[in-house]
Amino acid sequence: MRCVRSRLFWISIILVMSLTALGHPAAAKDQPPTDPILRIEPGMHTAPLFGIDVDRNCRLMATSSDDKTVRLWSLTDIQNGAPKLLRTLRPPIGPGNDGKLYAVALSPDGKWVAAGGWDATWRKHKNMYVYIFEAETGRLVTRLGKLGNAILHLAFSPDGRALAATLSGGKGVRVWKTKGWRLVGEDRDYGGQRSSGVVFDKLGRLFTVSYDGHLRRYGLDLNRGGGLKLQAKYKTLGGNRPYSVAVHPKGDRVAVGYADKRAVDIYDAKTLKRLFAANTKGVANGDMIAVAWSADGTRLYGGGRWQVSGRSPLRVWTKAGRGPYRDLKGPHDTIFSLRPCGPDLALGAADPAFGLIAADGRRRIWRDTVTPDMRRKRFGDFTISETGRRVRFGLKYGRKEPVLFDLTAERLITAKDALGDLYAADTKSLNIASWQDNRRPTLNGQPITLKNFEEARSLAIAPDKQRFVLGIDRSLRAYDKDGKTLWKPKAGPGVVWGVNISRDAKLIVAAYGDGTIRWHRLSDGEELLALFVHAKTRKWVAWTPKGYYIASPGGESLIGWHVNRGWDKAADFFPADRFRKRFYRPDIVKRVLETLDEEKAVTQANRIAKRRRGDEDLRKSLPPVIKILGPATDSKFSGSSLTVEYSLRSPSGLPVKKVEIFVDGRPLEARGFVPQQSDQTARISVPLPPRNVTIALVARTANAASSPATLALKWTGRTRTATPDYLKPRLYALLVGVSKYGDTSLVLNYAAKDARDFNRVLKAQQGGLYREVITKVLTDENAKRGDILDGLEWLEQEVTARDVGVLFLSGHGITDNKQRFYYLPVDGNPKRLKSTGVKQSDIQDTLASLPGKILMFIDACQSARGLTRTKTKGAPRMAAADMTGIINELTSAENGVVMFSSSTGRELSVESHEWKNGAFTKALVEGWSGMADYSKDGAISIAELDLWISDRVKVLTQKAQHPVAVRPDTIPDFPVALAGR
Repeated sequence: MRCVRSRLFWISIILVMSLTALGHPAAAKDQPPTDPILRIEPGMHTAPLFGIDVDRNCRLMATSSDDKTVRLWSLTDIQNGAPKLLRTLRPPIGPGNDGKLYAVALSPDGKWVAAGGWDATWRKHKNMYVYIFEAETGRLVTRLGKLGNAILHLAFSPDGRALAATLSGGKGVRVWKTKGWRLVGEDRDYGGQRSSGVVFDKLGRLFTVSYDGHLRRYGLDLNRGGGLKLQAKYKTLGGNRPYSVAVHPKGDRVAVGYADKRAVDIYDAKTLKRLFAANTKGVANGDMIAVAWSADGTRLYGGGRWQVSGRSPLRVWTKAGRGPYRDLKGPHDTIFSLRPCGPDLALGAADPAFGLIAADGRRRIWRDTVTPDMRRKRFGDFTISETGRRVRFGLKYGRKEPVLFDLTAERLITAKDALGDLYAADTKSLNIASWQDNRRPTLNGQPITLKNFEEARSLAIAPDKQRFVLGIDRSLRAYDKDGKTLWKPKAGPGVVWGVNISRDAKLIVAAYGDGTIRWHRLSDGEELLALFVHAKTRKWVAWTPKGYYIASPGGESLIGWHVNRGWDKAADFFPADRFRKRFYRPDIVKRVLETLDEEKAVTQANRIAKRRRGDEDLRKSLPPVIKILGPATDSKFSGSSLTVEYSLRSPSGLPVKKVEIFVDGRPLEARGFVPQQSDQTARISVPLPPRNVTIALVARTANAASSPATLALKWTGRTRTATPDYLKPRLYALLVGVSKYGDTSLVLNYAAKDARDFNRVLKAQQGGLYREVITKVLTDENAKRGDILDGLEWLEQEVTARDVGVLFLSGHGITDNKQRFYYLPVDGNPKRLKSTGVKQSDIQDTLASLPGKILMFIDACQSARGLTRTKTKGAPRMAAADMTGIINELTSAENGVVMFSSSTGRELSVESHEWKNGAFTKALVEGWSGMADYSKDGAISIAELDLWISDRVKVLTQKAQHPVAVRPDTIPDFPVALAGR
């Protein structure tokens, strides 16, 4: 059974039971929770997607989800077949269900986004609202209410003059006039049943369906004294729980899908009598809750919880529903929403996934889920090490696309084969039966009591055979061998699809429906650690309840803090990278599973690192928030400058010191300007080059930088057919390679040669992309600390906005107890890093200040502790420093460096007598010389070089080393070399 095949049930339980389960109404002055709320944010929905809508020109799509966000997508800016995310809209949220969004509507002109669901206001005010956002800016314009129950469906009229909402709990339908957002009509007579379907026809008539078994038609008069008038009401024949309704483009008939029957009916729009039923032959399970007509009315579509071979097919009937059908490839999970979109069909599914389906069945645009599928993480599909620090699981259903997460090694790798030192959960030592997707599990033949409608999903028996843990739909539960509850059930972020218990009987490891792996104390069920892996990029982040985290390069952006701003303002969201210096703490994260207590882990890690504990109240140091108000994204320009309007505020109250302007990720040579005040709207004229560009604005307080506000612009002026030599950029490169350290235990073989070899291929590019290539090479003879600092200063003096700057470091790097990175020069001493090492801040300050395009290549592989030698088919190299921190720091938007690293985390880097290079540099030299020209266009781009180095190093090192390239989102891909030079 699939996760969301019971989602309609869960919504019903939430809506019916929660209304009476919460406390007394609070005073109107009460606000939503003010403490920052830690959330997963991978740039895509992470929970079932219930609502979709498109504008009349099919340029924009809005989606709403259980993950408490609305997302606005561009259907004209397509990247790798997927729509571009324009912005994420965030109403106020709270714990549990508070803030889940079941419905969304986009006004026909694309100006307004309406969203609603289980409103966070219910907990305090016993009312719910529809939230209206301005699509272009994301500003929360108003709330529409008060409504007596959750909002299940929303629809704008074709002329955009009216908005309708249907509600749960028999609260019926409401209609507002969009001019002034005034309530103009309502009907509350819905027999106590929910209504999840509403639609306008082209004449302005309104149709609804309800679980009271009726299809209704209303007339609507938007003039004063008018209102909503029930014109007809008819008992549906195909089922008792009609779920959705769609009106034919001609307005003469409507289609209805059902939640309790495998039927799709077509009714006469005037009389509401059934005309015919579409052919649902072969729909052997589930239902067809979603229906829609094509824009020309020739085709009828239906889909829902019906499953065939692990997918939810999309059925399409010809001849407006009367003709034969064919079944198209659908998503993996329930189809909840269908809308016509030009000649295509917009589809939203619970995977979560959405896109546009062409008339011939092709996925013309598609955005697939990025969340790991944690279903069926049982038996050999979910195995852990004795201490629980290593976990093997599939990123897809069961064990498909298996990976191994190793907390100690700080890495995630492919793990196709089962590993002998990992073990599955014990499910047989006690007589527990009927626990797999069952509402009636038993112990020794006696029932284990669950709440109404709950199902057991997973089981693990403790090594002492005295306890066991059940994973339930929404909670984790522990019992003794006699069935007595050991601790209060722990509510989780989704279905508990898998559980396992470490052999030292200290930890529960659980796989949740939100795509996370979470570690809990067995003694009381308290959560200690969580892991989220992006299923497409395989970036990952692991974090403690307080927000201390460890991450792969680029992975720290996968989580952040949602901060409510009252009921009438859109919430803020701050990615974890805004708090990197305080919360990037691998030492705490790895220690929390040893201490079994986050507080102890923090105390111990700080004592060892000799660090003071930072203030964990983020509200005192929230970074500024800057937004571009105009022009609109993808605007065209042809001149040498453009005026940008922006808004600026400081949630922490700290003064904003300056606002910096970046063009394609690099700062303008004028390093920013000081705003007159925060909480302002202002304008700035930005000089632009004659090409497509991305502008970014970053605001800074004394100790924090905002997330960048970005704007993509299209150049429409005259373009040169060829670039004259005098207009080509210069390339300046500082190349450092140290092999012969004073301490013989640190000696390497080929680091110095790496620098010389890369210098050779750089020099060969002169006269190609670059009118001149100027380099400084520092190796064993002249790579002292002072020489390297002089080299960094040389880069700072020479590189202009038209140039390309390169920094190459090969040798040893050290990360100290405070997570500070140092590059070790030839005269460096690991015991005296501050005075003899090249600090990360020295590197960062230089590269961030350079106005041109900046690339950094780093193969710094020495750990400050252990100095353990490791071999991989060649000469040994030392254990690597923690590279993730410096990678994430330098590639953040405000620093804007494109970075290539030989390895990640504390992974080893390899050099070989066979190659007479490090594996990373060998691949880099090959790729830069032309082997990375995958497109065969004669130029090698950042993306192509990344692909070549990644694949080549894996081959050279037999997958022992995994290089990484990180390019900030604000920097477009660009060519760095010409092939064959």
